[in-house]
Amino acid sequence: MVNSDKYHRTLFFIALSLVYLGSCGQNSEFRDLGQISELEEMVMTPASKIAPSKEDPVSQVEDLRKIIKDGNIRFETTDARETKIRLLELVAAHEGYISKDYANTFGDITEYTITVRIPATGFDQIVEKITALAKRIESQHVNSLDVTEEFIDINSRINTKKSLENRYKELLQQSTTVEEILKIEKEIGSLRSEIESIEGRLNYLQNQTSMSTLVVEFHEKSASSRFGPSIGGALRNGWNNLLSFLLWLLNIWPFIIIAVITTIATLRIRKRKSK
Repeated sequence: MVNSDKYHRTLFFIALSLVYLGSCGQNSEFRDLGQISELEEMVMTPASKIAPSKEDPVSQVEDLRKIIKDGNIRFETTDARETKIRLLELVAAHEGYISKDYANTFGDITEYTITVRIPATGFDQIVEKITALAKRIESQHVNSLDVTEEFIDINSRINTKKSLENRYKELLQQSTTVEEILKIEKEIGSLRSEIESIEGRLNYLQNQTSMSTLVVEFHEKSASSRFGPSIGGALRNGWNNLLSFLLWLLNIWPFIIIAVITTIATLRIRKRKSK
């Protein structure tokens, strides 16, 4: 009887041990599957619903305004070529550069259209200095676009997706089946593509907010342009017409000689008859 009790007790402990080991394996499996599910949920969750980390650099830019500035100035000047030289000096002094330079000449007038890129911090100062070069301002437009909210949102999305990418990489190291590895690598590739796309937009915003675009159009109006062709042009045209007439006369010189002889003979005959 005692041996029978020992036998049943041994079976009981063996069964209990198997149940315990099974439950541990199940918990481990559920934990891994739950982690994957959590990552999948994060991928589908908009970045605006995920709170950024306290170390997120977004908190450092929340108080900074991100403004895209651009403008256009058109004016008349007393000396267009001298104005261009002064403009280039101003751009160089403000550490900017010329992105486009176009000149159009008609008659004695040359009109310049120059597109400059200058640091946003010196935009207002250079606009004021350029207008000082003008004889008469014909038009002036300055546009400002606040992209602070978009800038912060993009930074938040990038940091969130990079954090998610790192968690996927950690999970990839713990994966043991081919199915899990392929699934996680696919998610990492998708995340990397999204991150690069968002970073491209961020780089564009940083470039536009750090460097402003200003289109400067100016021209010189001469006094002669108000009364048609200039005197010099009229003299040139007259000289060219005279040369053309002389060439025409040279081409018909035989007929001219015949006409002169005929006219002289006719006049002499009439003079004799009148006597």
